[in-house]
Amino acid sequence: MNKAWARFCRNHVGEWEELYSKTDFPCWRHEPGTNLCGYFVCEFIHSFVGPPRMTDHDLTVHIQNS
Repeated sequence: MNKAWARFCRNHVGEWEELYSKTDFPCWRHEPGTNLCGYFVCEFIHSFVGPPRMTDHDLTVHIQNS
């Protein structure tokens, strides 16, 4: 990530602060031999970069306004 940040700073004019990345996320532990770890990794990536999820309240308001 540091290499990507350095490249970004070289290619974009401006004043940039030091890159901060949080890496002490809680880790879910699963039984060996399951695919749950991979599932939660994919779920985290999707929630981090994917479209925002619609809450129950958002859905109710959307239905009422339709």
